[in-house]
Amino acid sequence: MNNYEGIFISPNEKYGIATLMPFNKSEAGDSITPVMIKKCHNISNLSGKGITVGIICAYEYRNILSDFYTFCKRFSLDAGNVTTRFFEKYAYAPHHIKEKWINEAALDLQWVRSFSNDSDIICYFARSDDINDIFPVIKEADSECDIVLLSFGITESAGQTLYEDFFEHSKALYVCASGNGNGIYYPSASKYTLSVGATDIYFDRNGKKIGQEHYKKGSCGISNYTKMPSHQKSFVYGNNGKRCCPDITYFSGGNKGAYFYCAENGGHLSASGTSVSAACITGICASVAHFDKSILTKKASFFYELAQKGKYNDLFIDIVMGRNENYKTAKGYDLCTGLGTPNVQKIIQFLSTLS
Repeated sequence: MNNYEGIFISPNEKYGIATLMPFNKSEAGDSITPVMIKKCHNISNLSGKGITVGIICAYEYRNILSDFYTFCKRFSLDAGNVTTRFFEKYAYAPHHIKEKWINEAALDLQWVRSFSNDSDIICYFARSDDINDIFPVIKEADSECDIVLLSFGITESAGQTLYEDFFEHSKALYVCASGNGNGIYYPSASKYTLSVGATDIYFDRNGKKIGQEHYKKGSCGISNYTKMPSHQKSFVYGNNGKRCCPDITYFSGGNKGAYFYCAENGGHLSASGTSVSAACITGICASVAHFDKSILTKKASFFYELAQKGKYNDLFIDIVMGRNENYKTAKGYDLCTGLGTPNVQKIIQFLSTLS
């Protein structure tokens, strides 16, 4: 199986994807599946009905739906309503650049659907991964979608604060991968987006969860340029009043990568990184929105309010294991994993009691 670690994509920055090991079809349990993740978190009956999710990618991937149907058949998922949008003829790019975007699109679509059975999904393909090609596509998705997944970013800089006005007044909830590596990435660093970090979950031979810790390659920390959003002020102290990333975290990999299917690049593949966790959270947000649409307008603050209104230890799995070069996990909010992993089934039950 080919394992793509660090599949987080950066427009205008060329990060290679490493092929770590060949796939052996005779081996069982080579990757972590949606069934395993939902089982270890006691998740069932996720819907997302009435919610439209947009996934932003680049270049061209004409077989995305056939690969998606193969994935759905394998895991007994209803494919539902999925459409694709291609913008102009795609630009030239070396094979390895297009390959990673194709893998990104396959992974994103397949794992979003795994956590939102009934949502409508639109996959947008920009002409290239240049921000000047991607941003107009983001604007179009904003006019059509309730939630938009951005599994890419660039190292933050002062100039990116020019985009803050768009995200502040955007219609959609933007779910952003925090990134794989050192430093802070934008648009995850925007105070108007939901920044998603990652954890590693470890399974034994029988598929039983045996541990969970911070994904040490996941980007996290304090923005140099973006002010702290008001919803973080009750949870984060100090930090010079700057935005802290991530807000929440989810599964990214572990002793095995996350399974996805892409025939063009080898068929049965796996990946690790915050792209996986962001795709999962996008589906989860769609399923939560089915019960409480205020998540679409409150955005990241929705989860901070939950942590205050509900019983934190019931609604979130607090990650207290793991660290990276600069930060370590701790009880409650920390700079590695934010508020922790949303306990989606209990959150939906809690929201049902409020309605």
